[in-house]
Amino acid sequence: MTRSRVNSATWYDQHSDRYIGDTGHLDLSPLYARFLAHLPGRARILDAGCGSGRDALAFQRLGHNVVATDASSAMARHASGVLNQEVLHLRHEEIAFVDEFDGIWSNASLLHVPRADLPEVFGRLRRALVPGGVLFTSFKIGEGETFRSERIFTNQTAGSLRELIESVSGLELIESWVSNDLRPGREHEQWLNSLCRRSD
Repeated sequence: MTRSRVNSATWYDQHSDRYIGDTGHLDLSPLYARFLAHLPGRARILDAGCGSGRDALAFQRLGHNVVATDASSAMARHASGVLNQEVLHLRHEEIAFVDEFDGIWSNASLLHVPRADLPEVFGRLRRALVPGGVLFTSFKIGEGETFRSERIFTNQTAGSLRELIESVSGLELIESWVSNDLRPGREHEQWLNSLCRRSD
């Protein structure tokens, strides 16, 4: 296996308890509010790469209809229990919904897709949205691809993210902004968040 084909899901299978303990309690409500402002009151939402199920549960509790996926079988099992519904064990490259969702939430997840594969994955997510539907993404700020703890991290700058979005027909950038990591001791790390709309 080449480094560009590292299966990051394996790390989450092996370290799911640690990752859930580190991230399952974080309060992302300011990000939720920015995303939900673009959706109908009772939206159909896909949480693509749901991890612990934290965000999907928050949307569920707000009355939205949530479908969740994760590439890690261990994370999908855990999140299924959190949500009291099946979480689909799917990689982003396997998502095949068409015209299904008012919104797609993919927080700290698409960064594990190799850069060369991101246009195709963004195209899959665009097709999964209804026309006018909105996609949220977040990436670590930086250049190129890095490899840590058997995981690939595809970093983005504002410019590279805009170029990526503009390369996908029928997807337009609404806004992007920077936020700090919420994990204790990692507040210096920054994330590039974006909202995009399916425009056709």
